Amino acid sequence: LAAENRTYLPDLASALNNLGVLLSELGRRADALPPTQEAVDTYRALATENRAYLPDLASALNNLGVLLSWVGRRADALPPTQEAVDLRRVLAAENPAYLPGLAGALNNLGNRLSEVGRRADALPPTQEAVDLRRVLAAENRTYLPDLASALNNLGVRLSELGRRADALPPTQEAVDTYRVLAAENPVYLRGLAMALNNLGLRLDDSDQGDVEDAWSSALETLDPSSRALLLGHRSAGVARGEPAAAAWLADACKLAVDDQGIQAALRDEVRRHLGLENTRPAFEVAWRDHSGEDLPGWASLDPDLLAEARTWVNTPTFGSERDYLAAHPDLLAREADAAMNEAMLTVPSDEQERLRELREQARIVGTNEAYQRLTLRELAWAFVGADLGTQQQMLTDVLEDLIDPATRETVAEVAGERQSPRGDVALALLDLAADHAHSGLLQAAFAGLEGVVNLSSVLRQIALTDDARALRPMAIVAWHAATTGIDVAEAGFYLAVANVLDDRPDDAAQALAAALEQSPESRDSWIADLAQIGGVQGQVLTLIPLVTRLQPTAGTRAPDETH
Repeated sequence: LAAENRTYLPDLASALNNLGVLLSELGRRADALPPTQEAVDTYRALATENRAYLPDLASALNNLGVLLSWVGRRADALPPTQEAVDLRRVLAAENPAYLPGLAGALNNLGNRLSEVGRRADALPPTQEAVDLRRVLAAENRTYLPDLASALNNLGVRLSELGRRADALPPTQEAVDTYRVLAAENPVYLRGLAMALNNLGLRLDDSDQGDVEDAWSSALETLDPSSRALLLGHRSAGVARGEPAAAAWLADACKLAVDDQGIQAALRDEVRRHLGLENTRPAFEVAWRDHSGEDLPGWASLDPDLLAEARTWVNTPTFGSERDYLAAHPDLLAREADAAMNEAMLTVPSDEQERLRELREQARIVGTNEAYQRLTLRELAWAFVGADLGTQQQMLTDVLEDLIDPATRETVAEVAGERQSPRGDVALALLDLAADHAHSGLLQAAFAGLEGVVNLSSVLRQIALTDDARALRPMAIVAWHAATTGIDVAEAGFYLAVANVLDDRPDDAAQALAAALEQSPESRDSWIADLAQIGGVQGQVLTLIPLVTRLQPTAGTRAPDETH
């Protein structure tokens, strides 16, 4: 579009920028570079003609600088980052609404300069970012997280220059700000842990008691789950195998005993520390000394087997779940039980029960057979819940699967669970598809449900044939498609005929009474219809005395398709 009409260039530039962001979020940072560079080039051309695109150009340049840094091209990252700062400074001078963007660009510039070894040059933009964000946060608390981050970076920049004493105040302020934020929202616990870890680096060895006091003060204000998370983040901030982390993690695991999600993350952190053979013994000793117990069995799980188990429990569909388990039969072995239990920490409890039951069945009867019923259930739910157009398409694409008796049985179960008309209609459509998919009756049923045709004449035609197996499902469809009392009555009448043909006299009497309730004036015409139908289906004649003497019921209920 943009090649043919330049008015689409802004949309193209925006799409390119968004593509770069999405690829980056997926971890495909190298792939994110080309669209981000093209977004910069396109916005630059647009901004040359119209200054209104300068903010977009600044944003794209900022993204480009971050991406180049992430892929290791740190020297190349500096020019676009500097240009983003220059542009946002001009914009902020004209409109204070751009000050947050300028502060962010300055913060990034400090990081980029530090990465290429220009540490002295990195300090001024970092300090300016702090100053701007302090002003912004004073006016609006939503900028407090940005201020905390900038303060933490300022401490890092000062420390890099050997100014450890000067680095302490901003680092302490970052800790204090993150403590306030984390008390309100646990998402800031990671930032608090980072600031506390940096505070420990700023202090001399003789002041490490102050570091522990700072950690203790931060922990005591939090609920147990948040304390566990903060201790986990503290552990993540130190090198693998650090013995001190054993005590933090042992405490964290006890604090989060009722939170499976946090437990899963903490256990992964324990296994990270145990991953180095040369430091593993010291970590194990530290755990035992602090907790009085040996490391639990989950700490020594086979990482490959655990990865397989986690992949299985997180597959998106029953079909892919079945295929993965079939391709990894080692997951069925008793030796995999511990890994499976660990993997299930990340899924809801009802899903855990399903997976355990399914895995046990797969051990007994094999994976494919164990999943057959599950797959049928997924198909049944999809069909019952689909709209009419989708149901028609499914009866074309997966007809054989849908009309399989096992599928119908499953649809009947789902219909009973849903307790809605959609279930009865779905069953009726399957019955029509099973024997009459190519006779036009199925298409007529859908047309009736869509309100295109009245199904009374179709019901009469079916009743007058030698093979009236389609009468019951069509009558049920007609009953649910009915828009008037007469239509409901006609459907009930033909359902009574179907009940007689199926040797269900009590149901026939009930259906007739309900039909008479809706349309008592139809009694004589129905007697005539029964006489005509009886010429083809003799047993229908038994309904004539019933029609003559039956009184209408007190109400009408939906017909039951289960049989």
